[in-house]
Amino acid sequence: MSLEVRLDNPLMVLDWLLAELSAGDSLAELWEKFHVNAVRDGREKEVADGYRHTVAGPRMRRLPPRQQAEVLMHAVDFTSGVLGDAEGATALLERVIELVPDHEDAFGRLERRLEKSMASRRLVELYARVAATPPKPPQVLATQALHRLVTIVPSDMVSDDGCRKLVTLVPVNAKLLDAIEAHCRATKRAALAAEVLEAALGIDVASDEAVKKSRRRRLIELYTGELAKPSPAIDHVERVLERDPHDSVALKAADRLMSQREVGSRAAAALQAARRARAS
Repeated sequence: MSLEVRLDNPLMVLDWLLAELSAGDSLAELWEKFHVNAVRDGREKEVADGYRHTVAGPRMRRLPPRQQAEVLMHAVDFTSGVLGDAEGATALLERVIELVPDHEDAFGRLERRLEKSMASRRLVELYARVAATPPKPPQVLATQALHRLVTIVPSDMVSDDGCRKLVTLVPVNAKLLDAIEAHCRATKRAALAAEVLEAALGIDVASDEAVKKSRRRRLIELYTGELAKPSPAIDHVERVLERDPHDSVALKAADRLMSQREVGSRAAAALQAARRARAS
């Protein structure tokens, strides 16, 4: 197909470019020429409509994720560079990240846009979406997430899913867990705070015993306090007292749990074992 003639049917050109891409030929220079011709022939609106139709169509969905991302990046270039539609380009970049979380170009562009608009919560949500397959060193991403998260006010809370996904980065920056937990508590989501602490214990196996103990103590306080969940509470009480029979938080919790029918016998046994350990 020739792009030298007048651009009368942008959708047909897009269909052809998609077919070539599907066959393995990116034709990057022709996508760029397509955009140039749209301006030359005054067909910007038609090309924009063509992109909207194409990225939502069945042929697009049949492409592998990275090829879909390639089409979307061309749409980003047109939407931003030709139409000057920053919000439209941002929405397309977010679609790329959903498809290919480690897409460096899309991530970099989206991050810069959100930084420019001082959108801390949206930045944290972005970091959460890419945490499992980060497009930059995990230590850097974790530090950026931490610095942004501590600035977010409770009324602009990070989603539950975002908080969960950020835990992936805790092994490279333990302070991030403190920030996630504090954000969950500040936004009245005690159950989520417990969930992220439990998740961190499960994935951060390399952390030292002092760190693990601190996390278990916080879980004990949550489970014996506002969450009122004796069974998971006694699990952590037992683990803490096995390693430190002098721990005041675990001892106090065990004493309180003695009155709970479902865990009372375990609490009594934990206290007795702790006394013996202290006496030995």
